[in-house]
Amino acid sequence: MFSYGTVLDLFSVTVSTQVLLQQQAQGESQDQGKTSEIDLNEVSEVVIKGLESKGVKDIVLLRDAFETPNGAKGLKTHGTLSIPSQTSDKLRAAQFILLQFTAQNILQQVIITAPNNDDYADQMIERILNSVEVKPKEN
Repeated sequence: MFSYGTVLDLFSVTVSTQVLLQQQAQGESQDQGKTSEIDLNEVSEVVIKGLESKGVKDIVLLRDAFETPNGAKGLKTHGTLSIPSQTSDKLRAAQFILLQFTAQNILQQVIITAPNNDDYADQMIERILNSVEVKPKEN
């Protein structure tokens, strides 16, 4: 995992890769070799609940398909939110982007938060989004 800042810092970038344990469906034997897909919508809800637990409010989100420059397909959850200030009771308007990719039981995520209406933050986000690559598994 790589992380720059936290949600409470207003601008943050977190990149993570997780190997999730697959639960077998009832009545399915191990030798059938079936694997269930990771539901990215469900996982994004868990991330949103995590943001709410840190005091983030007024979350408005959209979900879209996302394709990296090298052709990997994933889910883009993005929108606006209000981040609590560390020094006062005020909330600060911000935007967030959550990119998720999956292959079998591997989940890869990129989470970006940034202030609204900040040209420099928008440029950094654009550069990050244009540089995301998901490399295929090497044999």
